[in-house]
Amino acid sequence: MSESSRIKEMLRSPKAMLQFQLTGQLPSLPPREKPSPLAALLLSLSQRELLLVRNLMVGPDLGYQGQRTFANGAQALNWVYTKHASQHTPADSWRNRRFEQLSKPISLEQLLKQCSPPPPLDQFRKR
Repeated sequence: MSESSRIKEMLRSPKAMLQFQLTGQLPSLPPREKPSPLAALLLSLSQRELLLVRNLMVGPDLGYQGQRTFANGAQALNWVYTKHASQHTPADSWRNRRFEQLSKPISLEQLLKQCSPPPPLDQFRKR
């Protein structure tokens, strides 16, 4: 939730307005949902590593319905786990929840198989 939407929330809610007048703090952000296995893996990569992941195809093998291709890992991360989203991300409606219950966390090797051409594994730090 952005700062402007937190201010709007405060203006709509008398309780939030009173809390702001007493403490001087804007309403707190709601807790975020646990990230998907793909988002967790992408969050663990450095910025350099995210840029090494090119032409990433996000689909059923990575826990999402349909097929989407991203130019690099940073774009995919922005789609699956937006920094400033309050609770919902654009990818939530495409997320396969059954995949998360049935499978183990996604490995770096599984992620790199979805790239074309796949980058060499030795360019990534050991996990």
